[in-house]
Amino acid sequence: MNECQFRFDRLKGHLDTINSNFVYLSEDCSGVVSKISYDVIDGPESESHL
Repeated sequence: MNECQFRFDRLKGHLDTINSNFVYLSEDCSGVVSKISYDVIDGPESESHL
């Protein structure tokens, strides 16, 4: 599977097999954001990228 492609037909087939109408998805950003830190003085979160 290439990035930004999703096989909805395969997902629908699997959901039918397990008799479910619900699915929860999330994007894995662990390779993009290596560290999230919080500055207690300034407040906003900042991201440190690779």
